[in-house]
Amino acid sequence: GLFADVTRDIKAVCDVCHRYGTAVKVIFETDALTLDQVLRATDAAIEAGADFVKTSTGFYTGGPSLGAMPELIEKMIAHVNGRCKVKGSGAIRTREHFLQLIDMGIDRMGVGYKSTPVVLGCTPEEAKKMR
Repeated sequence: GLFADVTRDIKAVCDVCHRYGTAVKVIFETDALTLDQVLRATDAAIEAGADFVKTSTGFYTGGPSLGAMPELIEKMIAHVNGRCKVKGSGAIRTREHFLQLIDMGIDRMGVGYKSTPVVLGCTPEEAKKMR
């Protein structure tokens, strides 16, 4: 609930990064937050000057790891309303999910190494060549 402090801390990072032309991505562990906390954190990140907000690290262990759920991404994209970009990460394990998020207008996605061949519809060897 210390959103003013969060905004101030993120702004300090944004100010330094932007001085050097580096984009700032703020990662929320959305599985550990309520929707209201996610949206308030999104506002704090935007007010601070963040370029991206991201759903999760993909490594959350404190409960269900749902990551980039379409319902959450839909709400984040609507709430951002063009003020910054949205990156979905965590639990993107099927091609259908991947394409659904693209159709929703997500800006970027993080897909785990083991999920990449499934999501992209290729062999593990082909996925390695895409790096």
